[in-house]
Amino acid sequence: MDNNDELVDYAVQTRTLKLTVWEKISYFFPPFVIAATAAAIFGLRLADRLNGVSDKVLSTGDMALIIGLLFGAGIIYSLISDRLRFTVVDTILDISQFHIFIKDITDHYGFRIESWQKESVLFDTATGPLTTKTQVTVIYRDNKVYINSICPPYERQLFSSNNEKNIQRIIEELRDEEVKYTQRT
Repeated sequence: MDNNDELVDYAVQTRTLKLTVWEKISYFFPPFVIAATAAAIFGLRLADRLNGVSDKVLSTGDMALIIGLLFGAGIIYSLISDRLRFTVVDTILDISQFHIFIKDITDHYGFRIESWQKESVLFDTATGPLTTKTQVTVIYRDNKVYINSICPPYERQLFSSNNEKNIQRIIEELRDEEVKYTQRT
């Protein structure tokens, strides 16, 4: 089994994008730093208490700050995790028609194909120097299309309104292609 088959299997089984260690670090660094800051504040206050510098471990302000930091880290972690999930839609197209469909939309919108495998295509949507780059992964397996759109970690832009638009655009184009296909048959 080659690496692409492993990535496709992982995506189909978990409905999430499989990340390398570096990508995980890049994506989840912000919530980690926020949670580590909360832990550091707690640790410093505990050390103060153990060394007799303070009467109590945490003041009300410290507790509010730590709870706020942990809550914020949890929200950011959740948002990032949601971006890694695939949207799954059923299709009537077979694999060869899927390939034609992908070629048509990448040509139509000027997307740049980065990787093309039997069951998966990876392309980016940056069509000009001022556009936000998003990485789109589309997988076909068993008459289901798995779609994910995410900002690459090296872009340092965790969220983009284009991600959801890309997914909806592909679903709409897929539905249009299915209508054309049924009219041809």
